Amino acid sequence: MENPETVTFDVGGRLFKVSRNVIEQFSDTMLGKIVSETWQHDSNATVFIDRDGDIFAHVLNYLRYGSIMLPISISRAMFDRDMDYYGIITDVNAHTIKQESSIHALDVVKNKLEDAELEHDMFIIAVHAYHKYMTGHKSCFFNEDSKIGLCRNPFDHSTNPRLNAKKILKEHLKTYYGIDAWSITFSSSQPTKSPFSSKSAFPPTRVISSGVNLNLRNGAESRPTFGRPIDDTPFASGLLQEGEWYCNSCTTKNPTNADTCLACDTAKSELVPLFGGTASPGRLPSNSFGTWRDESQF
Repeated sequence: MENPETVTFDVGGRLFKVSRNVIEQFSDTMLGKIVSETWQHDSNATVFIDRDGDIFAHVLNYLRYGSIMLPISISRAMFDRDMDYYGIITDVNAHTIKQESSIHALDVVKNKLEDAELEHDMFIIAVHAYHKYMTGHKSCFFNEDSKIGLCRNPFDHSTNPRLNAKKILKEHLKTYYGIDAWSITFSSSQPTKSPFSSKSAFPPTRVISSGVNLNLRNGAESRPTFGRPIDDTPFASGLLQEGEWYCNSCTTKNPTNADTCLACDTAKSELVPLFGGTASPGRLPSNSFGTWRDESQF
């Protein structure tokens, strides 16, 4: 009877279905002999081996790829012991078997923890932003002092190189609550110029607390087209005159000739577009700062 294309091993209670071609390439090993017709009369029978199944999984990967990076949970001595049991000879000088370092393993765990905390915090912020929106607050701010159960300051998540905190938060609000966050700004704690003079009773500088600021609207509302305003944007109420611009970092209106925000010192070139503008016949907003261009350009 023709041998099946796969062979099944039961190693310490774990089942492994392996391509027979992989095992037959090592016919001189114990594994190659135990699945041969000489030893195995029933080619469909499961081959039982009384060894550690976790180590056997890495033994199979070594046979498949010719090299292996052992996790920190599998010691090299234990792996070598089972390789010897299976009759698999390795070239010590070839460096085909490497051990994961504890530093690398710690980095992996640390990254997974940071990603999990980001996912957790963005969902918690979405929940509380929804409650604020339902009570009439279309703008809200959260940081580690908000007492809503955050793992860390939201600004810390904005530097995560693996996950986009802003995108995840926006998707949570849209998916679970039907709310569109048309502006999400992560800010770091920093001193900034005060709008008051140093001679006044007010201090010349103030500190912007680090965290995340959200501006919300109903998800059913559409983006503006051909100069039509968004109901929730600062532009919609006609507060901005032509050339004036709005700082979506600290919600301050600025004059035409200002290159940085008068309140928080944020450069106009660094701001994220808001895609809004005051309605004006025959004109479209060219960016989020209230400057305009003719509709005929499109």
